[in-house]
Amino acid sequence: MKIINSLQIADYKKYIDRKYTQVFIIIDKNLKKYYKYFNEFTLIEIQASEKNKSLALIEKIYKFLLLHNADRYSLIIGVGGGVTTDIAGYVAATYHRGIDCSYIPTSLLAQCDASIGGKNGVNFGGFKNIIGTITTPKWIFISPTFLASLPKRILKEGVAEMVKGFIISDSTLYKKCVEFFSKPINLTSQTTLVQIDHFANKCRNYKLEIVKSDPKESGARRWLNLGHTVGHAIEKLTSDDNDSTHRLLHGECVAIGMVVAAQISSKMNFCTNDVAEVIKSSLKSISLPTNLPQRVKKNNDKLIEIIQKDKKREGDYIHFIFIKKIGEVVDKKIRINKLEKLIQEVID
Repeated sequence: MKIINSLQIADYKKYIDRKYTQVFIIIDKNLKKYYKYFNEFTLIEIQASEKNKSLALIEKIYKFLLLHNADRYSLIIGVGGGVTTDIAGYVAATYHRGIDCSYIPTSLLAQCDASIGGKNGVNFGGFKNIIGTITTPKWIFISPTFLASLPKRILKEGVAEMVKGFIISDSTLYKKCVEFFSKPINLTSQTTLVQIDHFANKCRNYKLEIVKSDPKESGARRWLNLGHTVGHAIEKLTSDDNDSTHRLLHGECVAIGMVVAAQISSKMNFCTNDVAEVIKSSLKSISLPTNLPQRVKKNNDKLIEIIQKDKKREGDYIHFIFIKKIGEVVDKKIRINKLEKLIQEVID
């Protein structure tokens, strides 16, 4: 897999091999301003959302591909955020038992995390990414130019995943990243976009190293789940909120999940309380949420029920990522009932 960086969006065409009979672009409808870069290929428009990330949508795409005679020598390119690249990867992995795919991630979250590592999938029964595959794209084309049009809130949810990466891997980069994103960000400045991509690239490279050493998530790759056990549960509980201003984004849920993980780590003596406080104050300074919404606290039993169905569960135990210090984490199995009690203690 190759990662390509360019400020020029149209440069992606240079990397499409002539061997492909057709190229299909699965693209988020919210990206109409960028359609001009892809119109020479067959577009498959989707409404990218967690609610729409379903087998029903996958079936519609299969039907479209069949109607347009897509064969095993076709290429699928996913253009959009993490939802879009997940869908594109899953379709490519399963259509004709697997055809080639590539990604052009357009959100910071997708550029630094979601499109990296080969995981893809769809939600089912209200549970996130419960059905999926691990499939490596041929290439990932990264253009920080896409970030210029991101709403600040969408940008910041990507920052949450970068902070996660640096809590796991690098205390110096953690400090620099927090300092940079705690200040006002001017997305119209090319210098700013290049600086953001610098942090994202560090995060990408670290994740790629981890994935290469542990492609099937049997060891170190589990570290990347920091904040996600509680984060995914919060995301599920808030996903049906009819008021979009109160609906939490994935990165926002991960931010809260990291705070809970840090507090639990402190209680379990993996780190000091000071470490947990630094993480919480850092995320606050970036304007990310750090406390569970009241409506989630009121549904504490439901939160625990969702965690019990987490993909990282093994019988009566679950793999949980504890923080030892900023720059170092550890994966330990903990009894589900023990984790439930700890979560209850820190969110009360």
